[in-house]
Amino acid sequence: MCLPIVHPHRLLRTITQFFRSLFSVAAAQKGSAFVALRRKDLDDIFSVQQERVVNQDNTVHVDNRVFQIEKTRWRNTLAGMTVEVHEHLDGSVTIHYGPHRIAEFAPGGLPPQAPKRRGTPRLPYPKAA
Repeated sequence: MCLPIVHPHRLLRTITQFFRSLFSVAAAQKGSAFVALRRKDLDDIFSVQQERVVNQDNTVHVDNRVFQIEKTRWRNTLAGMTVEVHEHLDGSVTIHYGPHRIAEFAPGGLPPQAPKRRGTPRLPYPKAA
């Protein structure tokens, strides 16, 4: 049995019309279903967020970068505490401790990345006499 060759766009249009006739329902109320956004922190929501533990020297390591955290009003050091590092769409980085933003780094003010090391580091051996 040979089936006729149908253009793909025409086939998709026919299938779409068929499913619309089966499943479409008229709206119960007039108006829009969209709701106004009440949140103001979209920059934090649309960021890559990672949890890190602050080192004893008050630094955080992320992607071969070392971020220095200054002392805050309520604590001299955050060593041992878990913080969130937010990498924003514009390239900036912010560090949060709970609801507090404790550090901000502009895209041009990020610390340089350390070079990646290959393999394990070798210790120098004394030369045999």
